[in-house]
Amino acid sequence: MIPELIAVATLLATGIPVVYAFAPGARGSRVAGEAFLIGAGLATIILLLLSHVGIRWSAVALLVPLGVVALASLLFARRGTRTASVADAFQGSPAIATAIDAATAGVFILYVTFATLTNPWDWDFWAIWGLKAKTFFAARGIDWEFLGERWNEFAHGEYPPLLPLVFDVPALFRGAWSDRWTAIVSVAFSAAALLVVRRHVLDDTRDRRVAALATFAATGAALAGWVGLADVAFLAFATASVLSLRRSMRDGDSAASGAMLLGFAALTKNEGVALLAIVTLATLLTAKSDRLQRVLSLWPAFAIAATWQIPRIAYGLKSDLFLGEASSRFTVSRFVEAAQRVAAEPPHHPYFWVVVAVCVVFGARWLREEAFLASIVVLQFLSTLVVYAVTANDIAWQVSLSWRRVSDHPALLALVLAVVVLVRWSRSATRTS
Repeated sequence: MIPELIAVATLLATGIPVVYAFAPGARGSRVAGEAFLIGAGLATIILLLLSHVGIRWSAVALLVPLGVVALASLLFARRGTRTASVADAFQGSPAIATAIDAATAGVFILYVTFATLTNPWDWDFWAIWGLKAKTFFAARGIDWEFLGERWNEFAHGEYPPLLPLVFDVPALFRGAWSDRWTAIVSVAFSAAALLVVRRHVLDDTRDRRVAALATFAATGAALAGWVGLADVAFLAFATASVLSLRRSMRDGDSAASGAMLLGFAALTKNEGVALLAIVTLATLLTAKSDRLQRVLSLWPAFAIAATWQIPRIAYGLKSDLFLGEASSRFTVSRFVEAAQRVAAEPPHHPYFWVVVAVCVVFGARWLREEAFLASIVVLQFLSTLVVYAVTANDIAWQVSLSWRRVSDHPALLALVLAVVVLVRWSRSATRTS
């Protein structure tokens, strides 16, 4: 466990100066959450580049570039302009917020205990994420032959590699592989998601109690039990990137941090590539000014995504989900069937979504102000239906296999949306009464 904790601390320490350099408005728990995510993404990029140039992986080969990036970012942050520090004037009883935070911490500790009791047990860990991480660690680099081997198609060689590569960071520190303690990395992604949500809700509502309660509610998705799978990491990257970009659009801050996080989401799961397209479309549709400039500011996301997509294409790694001409399989009837199958298959947290829907209904008047966030949540669901409609597999089988996990992906974004509009509705009702 010690190498995993050292790895998490190293990635966190690497990311902190990067956050300060490229997201000068970030404060509090958002800094810690984004810092770990950016550190994990940078480690992935470095390991990918080392493989591309034929340098054998080692702890030193990883740590030296990470240190250079951290020092360069620190110097840049010192030269750059930082948002002036303003005294935070938050509402709500600190005692109540602390009590709720204590409950959240208790749930988190129980989850850590649950996640680390034994080796990750999900098939996707043993056959995909964990297997590739162990294979890469043994080869001390990306094993392209393994990924392209026909008999290894079950391991989905085309899947983005971020999680396996981050799993390999503590293995490089230890000098050996450990299945069980990879759970520490999964837990760190969950913690990052919670930290990011807490600060964004706090900044939006200015209420400690609301932020604490929203964070507690977020544990349902962030601590969903997908130990060792890429879904938790994707949830964290997707949530952090969209909320950061939302803040930059609203306040005129730099979009660099959000764009980097979005690119790392695209390195985590194929859904991240879809999210990149969704965010681009949402920006074009909802930005109030400088739409083209806003879209162009997302270039780091496309550049980061290309570090995997270009070699993937070059090595001929194709998804079995879209065998043949996927576009020819899309019909209205298949889309309707996908929607019906999804409706019949409850999401992972059905009551959570009921509460979110009720909150959004009450705060519907303020949805226009959150058009960017709302459109992304809706488009994520629609893109999932499109994927189900064009899959080469049986639609019912595909839905039953993945819907419970996939339904968690937009959960934290939907939660933030619901909380923000509900608080605005509540305060408006209070003023008029």
